[in-house]
Amino acid sequence: MGTKGLKLKDGTITPSAGELQQMMAIYGPAVKVGDPAHISYVQIKDDHIHLAINGWTGSSQEVYQHIEISGAGGPVTPAGNDNPQANPHGSFVDVYFEKYVP
Repeated sequence: MGTKGLKLKDGTITPSAGELQQMMAIYGPAVKVGDPAHISYVQIKDDHIHLAINGWTGSSQEVYQHIEISGAGGPVTPAGNDNPQANPHGSFVDVYFEKYVP
């Protein structure tokens, strides 16, 4: 987890193994061993494919946390679980190609 995802370019993965271990110690894993990983978003750009894993959005709040419902009783924000452990954040992988995405 965290703000940096994995970048696969020219057969090299960044960040390095040491940086990955440091990020794991600070933020924890985006996917635990044995748990299924879900590709939640795919974006094809000119020279790479961006894959969001387990709901990663790049922001501190998930999309459903921005929802507000209005009605006769006034605006209501649906109650959500504010516990960060119960609301896991994912990560992302960017796969780069030499000149363009084939």
